[in-house]
Amino acid sequence: MPVRSLSLLALVFVLSFALQLMELLFPIQLLNPPWQWRLGTLLINGAFLSLLALALLQFAVVLAPADPLIRRRRTPPHRSAPGHVRSLQQR
Repeated sequence: MPVRSLSLLALVFVLSFALQLMELLFPIQLLNPPWQWRLGTLLINGAFLSLLALALLQFAVVLAPADPLIRRRRTPPHRSAPGHVRSLQQR
């Protein structure tokens, strides 16, 4: 299995967890106890997907540290952060 496919599999796991969460979150029913139970169950039982995605991404970085695609997925987008724009304007 190529190293890039580990990175792609990590992205699929994160998207799968996010889609499951979005499906449950809307419509929001904060005062509905069965909805609260389903949300808690999803967060607890579905957390392994995001944790597995982080582990796969770290494993891909260890196997191919110079791969630019994996590096880009691993590092957060610093330039798009709101504080970055303010710090540049103050200089």
